[in-house]
Amino acid sequence: MRTDEGQGKKIALAGIISEMARILADSAAAAAEAEEAINRGERDLAVGALLGIDAAIQAIGPLYAATISLHRSR
Repeated sequence: MRTDEGQGKKIALAGIISEMARILADSAAAAAEAEEAINRGERDLAVGALLGIDAAIQAIGPLYAATISLHRSR
């Protein structure tokens, strides 16, 4: 692998991983909010806090696949 090609892959991987970290951190925060709400007996608020996680789950799969694909391509 050429150095410039390797650097490009490193930059791409860093961007993808950063986006995955942001999505997962947002999801973890939503789950924590949901946990606090359910522990207070606020079921509707708890479930509402989790609704955005559906989009995160859909977004993570392709990002993960791209990460693995880039890593395996030499």
